[in-house]
Amino acid sequence: ASILIAFLIVGFLVSTLTSKIREQAIEASEREQQATMLYQLSKDLASSDSFKEVLEVLRVKIGEIFNCYVTVFFKENGHLELISSDPEFPLTEYELGITQWVSENGQPAGSCTNMFKESKAQYLPLKTAQGVLGVLGVFFKEDKVVCNPKENYLLNTLANQAAMAI
Repeated sequence: ASILIAFLIVGFLVSTLTSKIREQAIEASEREQQATMLYQLSKDLASSDSFKEVLEVLRVKIGEIFNCYVTVFFKENGHLELISSDPEFPLTEYELGITQWVSENGQPAGSCTNMFKESKAQYLPLKTAQGVLGVLGVFFKEDKVVCNPKENYLLNTLANQAAMAI
């Protein structure tokens, strides 16, 4: 009987360790995928010849990574100017007001944030040490919203990387 109990305990320990190793492998794969995405974006941004091309690369890459529509505003003379946008991005007066708020406050707004939660899009400031350079808007296809902390972190990282490239 004691041998049977010992086998059960060993089996349980092996099962638990196998499960943890599997979870760690999945997390390592996700980190590798994120690093690859960031590297590719960095490479594409570095090879861009103009300011508008940088913003266009940003719009296209983020759209591909998150399966979403993207719009990019840049601050010129204190006013936001629409520089690059997917035609399907819903730019209403309400959404434009959110972009202005993000530009003035330097904080994300829209879906999955504490400000303007009812918006279906998420807006992120493009910030550097000099301040807010513009606003990145992301509207997810098929009502997909990035409230997942890992995906939200990646989206913020991409926005920060883009701001530095500008």
